[in-house]
Amino acid sequence: MLPPARLIGTLNRYFERMLVAVEAEGGIVNKFGGDSLVAVFGSPLNPQVDHAARAMVAALRMRLALVEFNREESTAELPELRVGFGIATGQLVAGNVGSSRKLEYTVIGDPVNLAARLQELTPDLGADILMSAETARLAGESLALRSLGGVAVRGRAASVEVYTTAEAPMSVADVPAERTSGDGPSRRVRGDERARGE
Repeated sequence: MLPPARLIGTLNRYFERMLVAVEAEGGIVNKFGGDSLVAVFGSPLNPQVDHAARAMVAALRMRLALVEFNREESTAELPELRVGFGIATGQLVAGNVGSSRKLEYTVIGDPVNLAARLQELTPDLGADILMSAETARLAGESLALRSLGGVAVRGRAASVEVYTTAEAPMSVADVPAERTSGDGPSRRVRGDERARGE
């Protein structure tokens, strides 16, 4: 475990890189939670027809940003981070939640929970990006994906069909760049990192 000051510094540097990757695809970082972040695509604040594809490309950008981040951390003799992404697509409730003294814009719904559960499965399934079948259906034409079949997901009685990327782009230039905007259902990406060896 890193000393507190160094841990906070590492997370802040990491989140800075991830924020840039998310915003490059029109996403909104909804919240930072400890060592994780939640990003939303296609919400009322950022309506997008191609929300699923944007979320996928954002995850690929974050993966590439992590490579550079870990290279710098290794040079500074600091621990590298491992990251897993869970992506789910569907209808959400979005709005300001809280009290008269403090409000926070948030999203609520089944895709929120599914994204979190998929992220938890990334180490077990040996894939750093996992997505729901609905995300794959909407984003599949622009990205090469492969099915991992039905997977047991915590909190669900039936198995869930899960997809991952078929190959890892070597640079941002290798991922789709064309985007359109418009109304669409909400999308969510959840990223979580753990210090290697912990």
